[in-house]
Amino acid sequence: MICRVRLDQLECPYQIEISGVKRFLDITRECIFIGLSNDSRYAVGLMYSLPDTYRSVGQDEDETELNIIIFELSATLLRPVFITNFTSWPSSAKVYATFPYSSSHISIVGFAKQNTEPRNAAISRRDLEPFSVIAKVKFILFRFRITVSLTTCLVMSYRWNGLKLSRAVLRSTDHGGIVNGGTALISYLFTKNCPPLKAVRMSRMIMQVIDPRIVDGGETQIFEGCNSQDIRVEDATSHYGNTPREYHLKRITVEDKDPSPSGLCEPLFITETLMDIERLLYEIMPVVLSRMYGKYKYKGLIDYEVDLIDCEQYIANIVVTAVIEAKGPGEAGRNSAYIVVLYITWNTFEGTRQISSFRGMRLVPWAIAHRPDRWYPFKTVLKKELTPDERVLSNIPFLNGESLEFLTSASPGITIWKEFTSRSKITYSN
Repeated sequence: MICRVRLDQLECPYQIEISGVKRFLDITRECIFIGLSNDSRYAVGLMYSLPDTYRSVGQDEDETELNIIIFELSATLLRPVFITNFTSWPSSAKVYATFPYSSSHISIVGFAKQNTEPRNAAISRRDLEPFSVIAKVKFILFRFRITVSLTTCLVMSYRWNGLKLSRAVLRSTDHGGIVNGGTALISYLFTKNCPPLKAVRMSRMIMQVIDPRIVDGGETQIFEGCNSQDIRVEDATSHYGNTPREYHLKRITVEDKDPSPSGLCEPLFITETLMDIERLLYEIMPVVLSRMYGKYKYKGLIDYEVDLIDCEQYIANIVVTAVIEAKGPGEAGRNSAYIVVLYITWNTFEGTRQISSFRGMRLVPWAIAHRPDRWYPFKTVLKKELTPDERVLSNIPFLNGESLEFLTSASPGITIWKEFTSRSKITYSN
């Protein structure tokens, strides 16, 4: 059953604190709604604001404060239950959000600084590849009513705009999220049990969230993780009269089979695990060639691309496409470029990985080997084989001057409808 409601018919009689001011929201005028959770229980709204403190200290005119508000949705009410924000935020910066199937949390990534189109007409996109992006990542865990925040750096490519099989940089999983950093995949798990301290041929850091009023120790902020900086945990509740709780992070160096909840409703461990793709390829490609193509010798890695296809519970399925250099059979064998496709299964809890399948080598001309827009196999034919389940919410329609006609979820539930102007584009949010 689907219940259709108009946005202007929903009430929001609740006070929240925005930019240090406690007040009511005019949801039809102030909030930009970008989508619903999979079960249509939650609606995601954005609110841009410019605190007076920004003006007084001479902040960049393009910078604002972006508040991300999670509303609990019913047929008559929108109740703000969680809130997080990006401060000193470029008003044109892109923000993406995803929910897991269970809608137990939301994963949010925003690109604070990123490359734009080449300014010089003589410079092509290929001349700027790859480029680095500073990303702000937030996970709001609904059960614990907390926000986990961190900063990371991604290596990206212009080909991600249209050709890439998996375009979502941050994917929500059943127990957290996975960031595709271009050169690495970074898993973030939120579990009540402590995973193994060491991951096989991967970097790992484990932290436990503690209430400093109950348990001594820990740090207010972890300045450096495996691939992250400035990791911290904050209260995510938004209602008026709430006294925000403080949280600390305690690094785990000894595995605890019977952990204490440390002031929370149950133990909460945050595990960051990094799979370095170049290291993986350097380790396994010589072995693959030796076993599958005994007369060929691996000479080096030219380029690669990694795609996260799906993740069920703790098991992530990954496709790595690599262009390698290999020497042909015999003394007269020449060095040539080949494309290989590896299917990898990654247990993000145990910290193990294995090759589940291998697509044979395919010879490519040297001119194509250095043109990822030419060799990437999933842009056309092979794309039909693997279709990632990516329901991504973003502020891109708003940045493009467009408006969403409906907010609807992946499953039957409540659909929010908004009346249109003639210039609005019909877009569906899944």
